[in-house]
Amino acid sequence: TLKLIGHEELIPEETMEMGQVLSSFSLFDDEEFDDELEVVELPEYYKRTYKNRYLKSRGWTVDDLEYFPAGTTRGMNWKFDDYVIFPVIMEQKVVGYVSRHTWSKKEIDDYNSRHRRKIRRYNNSTEDMGNGFGKLLYNYDAIIPTKTDTVVLCEGIFDVVGLVRGMDLYDNSRIVPVATFGKKISEEQMFM
Repeated sequence: TLKLIGHEELIPEETMEMGQVLSSFSLFDDEEFDDELEVVELPEYYKRTYKNRYLKSRGWTVDDLEYFPAGTTRGMNWKFDDYVIFPVIMEQKVVGYVSRHTWSKKEIDDYNSRHRRKIRRYNNSTEDMGNGFGKLLYNYDAIIPTKTDTVVLCEGIFDVVGLVRGMDLYDNSRIVPVATFGKKISEEQMFM
């Protein structure tokens, strides 16, 4: 086909004989990765919630709140007032957290334009606390090596939750969505 359409330069060259077993293959050029994850403390006064007006407005259901831990500091920690906090759990350990302000981007921008003390849309754990987000995957523990066939990469937590809800994947270990916390995937995340 490639010859017929005049693109012979795209014809792949044979690099090994058919049936030959590939002895060793690595995407990572024998690089060493620091894949140790530090346990991160959740914000002081964090308490898991099973009802939340903000999450309900974002389409979360009772099943979502049961399956995906989320919480608040219930007004006991001013740094996290009006934030919903999502622990990032890997290998049954809290290794980070994402906290999302409950106001819309427009409300936050309006407030910040009029006040000296600024509100951040996200108030997340940091690399100084132990782990950068380039090493983390949200919903990682749902992957079961002997059962999971497909891992769907998503950008953020709300994408994972929406996909699980939309495809009814709560108890499905064959297809597991995970979040990379951005539009890119790091080599550390690929290695996991």
